Amino acid sequence: MRCLILLNGRDCRGLSEKDRMFYIKKAEESDFIICADGGVNTAHALGIRPDLIIGDMDSAEAGILRSLPKDRIIIYPREKDRTDGWLALHKAVELGYDEILVSPGISSRPDHSIANIQMLLSVPKGISARIVEPDLEILVLEGEGKIWIKGEKGERISLLPLSEKVEGVRLSGLKYPMENGSFSVKGTNGISNEMLGNTAEISIKTGMLGIFHYKNR
Repeated sequence: MRCLILLNGRDCRGLSEKDRMFYIKKAEESDFIICADGGVNTAHALGIRPDLIIGDMDSAEAGILRSLPKDRIIIYPREKDRTDGWLALHKAVELGYDEILVSPGISSRPDHSIANIQMLLSVPKGISARIVEPDLEILVLEGEGKIWIKGEKGERISLLPLSEKVEGVRLSGLKYPMENGSFSVKGTNGISNEMLGNTAEISIKTGMLGIFHYKNR
């Protein structure tokens, strides 16, 4: 079961038709849609009707909120320890969804973008959570784990450690393979690898690794 979480990461009113259809298709392919606060503005701009809105409502447009049933809105205080995106993500976990898409999760605010990537690490193991954009997909690996990336030849894959060290790194199906390697937050050796075909395999033994998959369009 898939849940789509819409954030307020970009102004969706002036998107190209191709980008509009990307977000609309993700909504159509999802079983449940949660808007994190101003994510309801995103939904409105795209013609998507959310199932639930969560947050302190400091960026959601009042007129849009008034058009939605009150029983679909959960309001939190503005002074809180968690972002609205985090609250929405964990509501999806609480509701039992095993696949969670977060979008648009990358914005002009680097701090918000990094926080959105970090919050993926808070999802329990066994749940697939990732940020999806028209030309980029971001996911994380924590502890011993393995993931297969599906794409096209020539697509770029960047690997960035989210912990001090990531060890036991194995990469296959990429231009620059690795066997029992390591990454450090002080290095840049995981930037701009390339897919050799339609699939690539990435595994680690310890640490936290961010995977950035740039797609051909």
